[in-house]
Amino acid sequence: MKNATDYHQIIATALTEIAESNGAERLKLLQFTALSELEITLNRYAERGYDPALLCALASKKVRWITAATTKKEVQAILNPPAPRYDGNKFYPDKYMPPEEEAIRWSETSLHAPLNEAGFKRYMEVFQQVFHKSVEEILSEKR
Repeated sequence: MKNATDYHQIIATALTEIAESNGAERLKLLQFTALSELEITLNRYAERGYDPALLCALASKKVRWITAATTKKEVQAILNPPAPRYDGNKFYPDKYMPPEEEAIRWSETSLHAPLNEAGFKRYMEVFQQVFHKSVEEILSEKR
């Protein structure tokens, strides 16, 4: 799974591993359903033009968590983590909110309304974590 460059391949590999495992049927069904929901979400992001490498990184993390999950509550937390909590000084993402997903969520939020200063700073911070470059560096490469 580590060398997969397509999130569909990452999910297909996980589905195969689950099917071949000796896990309880109830757990297998829960994980199959979760992986299907994850793929639907990733398809929606792909349709919106998000970077395939970003989607693969997100898929790899979520697949790893889903295949390790043992309860419906845990799977739902993985699939639908809450927005990062803001204490007035700093944002705290949920343990199931990888930086790749947080970057997408900030991007989606910014399409609906301008981000406030704290939100914009957090978006830029997460962007750099994910892409290992600043927005300015990426824009200068495009010129």
